[in-house]
Amino acid sequence: MNQSKILTRKALWFSGIALALTLISVILRLVSLLCFFDSEIGYYTAGTILPLLSNLTTAIAVLFFGVVSLARFGNFPFVRKPASLTLRMASVLVALAFVWLSVSDLLTKRAVFPFLLGLLAAAYFVLIAVKIESPSLRVVGCIGALARILVALGHFYFDVTIPMNAPDKVLFELACAISVLFLVCDLRASLAEPRPALFRFSTATATLLLAASALPSLLAVKKQILADSYTESYLLLAALFVYAAVKTVELTLPDKEVEVSEPTQPIGDATDRTDENTTND
Repeated sequence: MNQSKILTRKALWFSGIALALTLISVILRLVSLLCFFDSEIGYYTAGTILPLLSNLTTAIAVLFFGVVSLARFGNFPFVRKPASLTLRMASVLVALAFVWLSVSDLLTKRAVFPFLLGLLAAAYFVLIAVKIESPSLRVVGCIGALARILVALGHFYFDVTIPMNAPDKVLFELACAISVLFLVCDLRASLAEPRPALFRFSTATATLLLAASALPSLLAVKKQILADSYTESYLLLAALFVYAAVKTVELTLPDKEVEVSEPTQPIGDATDRTDENTTND
């Protein structure tokens, strides 16, 4: 079998499992929030099994992504190619989410610096949407996006109204941290030599943690289970989830330009055989 087809199959089942585990994690956390979360103390009800199962499933999934990415995709072919229409639309969504979060911070907290970082972050995703390949502009824009995500993480972390080890806060922080790694890997893949294993791990893990953090939390805010103080932050994570999920799907198939042919007969062997036939004649 052609090796490119083997690699395609490996990537296909990995991405399929990643999306399936993401769906399972979202469902488990959503049910845990709706049924077992105590809004007054910010924790799940003591003794309940489902929240523990939700955390265990997420941890096992992340470990699975790491082991499989390192073991199976270290040398996976990667060819830089223009952003697809779907990815460009997801980029616009992320840009709008950054602007919305930053405008909200400016109006409610008078935070000028995060506002400027948000505009810079939005510009980075606009560059992707309009397919501007300028390395310097992309690097500066990505730095703005990373800084803005860290500011959002800091706001949540230092909010004294939420317990330090509250499950919602911990998951939000993990989602922000993996977003930083994912965007760095994404930038590297578009401008320099990519690290296939790390890129695939960060993409799959970002898809899972962003979805598990943002989607159930948004519904919990609507149901008044969680406070609405960080709705814009959850929306940013949800938009980043869409972008990461598109990347996960696009990494399923190698680029058409990547063709790994079957091993051919060494030139030296062919020459030797030709000489041998000539001698026999």
